[in-house]
Amino acid sequence: MELPILMAEDFWLNSQLSVARFSGGLTSGGKTWLVIPPANDLVRQDFSKYYCKLGRDRFLEVLKEHQQASDKELLAIYKELTKHKKKQEEETINFE
Repeated sequence: MELPILMAEDFWLNSQLSVARFSGGLTSGGKTWLVIPPANDLVRQDFSKYYCKLGRDRFLEVLKEHQQASDKELLAIYKELTKHKKKQEEETINFE
């Protein structure tokens, strides 16, 4: 069984995957998922930094927009989005 990149708490909490709540994550098929609070989503470790940088809502939007994309393509999309977000944040910083 291949697990998705992101699993919402209501999907995994009442299943065999619930062991993740005690250890903060789980490993299956050579890939690791981490529990990301406060939504308690299980997010694959290689995508977790993009989840944290973009926020849950934007992360989910991208997944829905690119449902047929491969993992490699999704990583490239998230990398580009976070690069633009970082640039926007740098432009809005006010130095007094």
